[in-house]
This record gives sequence, structure tokens and C-alpha cells, in this order.
Amino acid sequence: AYDGPIPMAIVIGSDGPEADACGTLAKVKPLDGKDVNYLSVRDAPDGSTKERDRLEPGQQVSVCASDGAWSGVVYAAPGSETQDCGVGSPVAAQEPYSGPCRQGWVASQYLEMIAG
Repeated sequence: AYDGPIPMAIVIGSDGPEADACGTLAKVKPLDGKDVNYLSVRDAPDGSTKERDRLEPGQQVSVCASDGAWSGVVYAAPGSETQDCGVGSPVAAQEPYSGPCRQGWVASQYLEMIAG
């Protein structure tokens, strides 16, 4: 995983101060690629930007933003004991996500919405 600064940070709290910081829970769909069985997490909503991480099918993410065919997601590191990313409660105002979990942009078509 790449831990450098993210050029297009994920903004949380877009649904207002009464809603959860990130309003949708999703999981990575099974991928049907013969050689690729992961979903690339990118620095920005564009397939040509740097890959930050890779998500396995079934991994849960919080969808916090969208930009066209891309979703801004926050997620726990695979194998991490940290499961609470701090986005299930309201925030007073919109702000860039600052942790404790990872963040990035994924192609929305590979996400299955679970709740929200």
C-alpha cells in the first residue's frame, strides 16, 4: 500500500450535521477478471492516477463521496484490528477524512451497496 499524501482527499460530512459522516456501506463485488481479482484504490477519481491500495472481493468500505463513475471510500487495512473508521457518526461540517483508516477512489461499478 502507498501511504503518501492523497491528491484528492475524501470529504466526509457531505450529507449534513445530522447524518453519518459517510452515509453508505458497501462491499467489493466478486471480480470476474482472469488475472486480476482485486479492486484498485486510486489517488483520485481517474484510472490513470497512482494506485494506493488493492481491495479483495467481499471487503467492506464506507462510501463517503462520489465523482462520476467513481466512489470515494474509507476502509480498514486488510488484516487490521481497526474496524471503526470513525465515519458512522455525524460531523459538524464537511472536512477531509484524516484517519484512522485508509481512503481512496474506486470504480463504483465494482461496489455492492449494503446499507445507506
